[in-house]
Order: sequence, then C-alpha cells, then structure tokens
Amino acid sequence: MPGSVTTAKLSNSWAPVFNAGINYNMDKHWSLALSLSYIPVSTTATLTTVNPDGGTTVSETKMRINPTVTFLSLGYKF
Repeated sequence: MPGSVTTAKLSNSWAPVFNAGINYNMDKHWSLALSLSYIPVSTTATLTTVNPDGGTTVSETKMRINPTVTFLSLGYKF
C-alpha cells in the first residue's frame, strides 16, 4: 500500500563453518590451493508494516541459508 513503512529485524544467530582444503606445491615457484566451506545458517526474520491508516501487520518466518563457498588460487613465489 502506498505510504506504508516496513521494518525488518533478524534474530541473532551463530553458525559453525565446515572447511576442507588442499595446498599443493607444484615446484619451487608455483603452488595451487583449493578449499570448500559449508556454513549452515538459521535465523528468524520479523517484518513489521505500518499502514497510513494506522493498521499494523507483523509477519515472522524462519530462514535457512546454507551457502557452499569454494576457493581456488594459483600462487607464484619469487
């Protein structure tokens, strides 16, 4: 609705990080590294909307975000 104001609030959350990787020296100058990380995050989001007529709507939902992060690097040592 035009003129409505919505605010969002997220609960505090803590998540472990699971990480595995390898580092390989190809010779005395070149190296290669690869890692994979998984972060299971869970939080509760609360949205509060105040309408111009004074009415308020509150909605709450549990959110799960489970990103997998990859990292690849190629290094050169002088």
